[in-house]
Amino acid sequence: MILEITPPPLGAVTVGSQLWHRVAAYCTGLVLATAVVGGTLGALGAYLQVSAGNRRIWLVGVALIALACGMHELAIVRLALPQLRWQVPVCWSKYGKVIQALLYGIVLGADIFTFIPYTSFYVLILFEMTFGPSGGVALGFLYGLARILPTVLGATYSHHRDNVSLVVMRILTARPWFHVSNGVLLTLVGGALLGIAVK
Repeated sequence: MILEITPPPLGAVTVGSQLWHRVAAYCTGLVLATAVVGGTLGALGAYLQVSAGNRRIWLVGVALIALACGMHELAIVRLALPQLRWQVPVCWSKYGKVIQALLYGIVLGADIFTFIPYTSFYVLILFEMTFGPSGGVALGFLYGLARILPTVLGATYSHHRDNVSLVVMRILTARPWFHVSNGVLLTLVGGALLGIAVK
């Protein structure tokens, strides 16, 4: 995605104007999508929890899923994860780079259409459902901000060094450590939730 938004610079004018227009469009679409999805899931979760009538059972379920996802990230067990690998239609290119970046952001922000590299996304969904509409919007917004950070860093690095591919390679090289830290965090969160639920 960084390479889609920040192609090899064509000169100072392109880097200074067109590049940041694309970045702004992508980031806006992504953060709005994550916030809307979070709020929607929060509303759905509030309804389901009221229907179930037992918040403790809900928290135990969230805790167990977080623990399972943590073990998946640590390569202790392998889970079959639900996800789509939908590809962006070629026809989007006719709308221009800025609109295309906005559509990219919306689709990637919704997450349900694309490849999910980390299982923490599934736990995030459950947390959004746990804390209601306003909590879901807040969590979705924060998640969106975290998602756009690599693109912003890549665009900034490209602007100053004209070598965004180096940023991408560093991110890819660090991915195993992302999985390990993700797994440890999910395990801690799952354990803490389980302890709260059974008290």
